[in-house]
Amino acid sequence: MKKVPRSKPEDLSIDLQDFKLALAALLAGLLLAALLAALTARILLLLTGFLLRILLAALLTALAALLPALIWIVRHRKRLLIAG
Repeated sequence: MKKVPRSKPEDLSIDLQDFKLALAALLAGLLLAALLAALTARILLLLTGFLLRILLAALLTALAALLPALIWIVRHRKRLLIAG
């Protein structure tokens, strides 16, 4: 078997400038990811609020449509109890 030459530790060292550049790129990526997550959360909150408003409007419309029937039932409850 042949021996594979190993690199010396000084060959594996990186320049301090390269390390700073890599660290800056990593931090910029993390900042961009955090910004994207915050914007996504904000958009989802706005969309949820919009959908809840639509749902509330539909519910109020249905209740408004049923209100005359409810008023009729309350006014004629004695007659309905006797008939029932």
